[in-house]
Formats: sequence, structure tokens, C-alpha cells
Amino acid sequence: MSCLLGDIRKPHGVISAAPWGSSAILPISWAYIKMMGAQGLRRATEVAMLNANYMRKRLENHYKVLYVGTQGFVAHEFILDMRVFKKNTGVEAMDIAKRLQDYG
Repeated sequence: MSCLLGDIRKPHGVISAAPWGSSAILPISWAYIKMMGAQGLRRATEVAMLNANYMRKRLENHYKVLYVGTQGFVAHEFILDMRVFKKNTGVEAMDIAKRLQDYG
């Protein structure tokens, strides 16, 4: 048996973690898709795109928006250019992201 398991007295590390994410997300994603159905997923996508473009429009006079399509639209998300903050204050995009997570 020890030839199959190796030396069982040596720890082999964490077995609950996965190197590229959690496999538990697969059944959760499947259940969400199944619950929403084709029409629900389409509607959720439309609302996500509408929300992203609304936010882009509200913020575009204050921040540079990167990667806007040829007709001025973004998909379900958009990227604000935070390089000016790093240049002027040393504040990086990760600092802003963490602050948004903490305070909304």
C-alpha cells in the first residue's frame, strides 16, 4: 500500500484547494444557467450591457474609458484608465478596486 500512497507520514499539502479555481463552481454555474433558461439568460445579458453603458456614459466626463467600440458602446463591462492616479498620487488601480469593494 505504501508504494501507491508514498510515505503517508509526510504531508502532501492542501487537498481542498485547486490550482486554477474551485471545481464547485461548475455545478453552481450549471444550476444558474438551468434556472434562468434561455430567455432569462438573454434578459440578464441585455440588462448587464445596458447597465455597463449607463455607467460608462455617467463616468466618461470624469475618467477615460478604455476599449470603447466603434459606435461608442461597451459590452457587459468597461475599463477606466487609472494610470493618471498612479502618475499623480501613487494610487494604483488595485488600491481603487479594494476601496470600491470595501465601501461600494
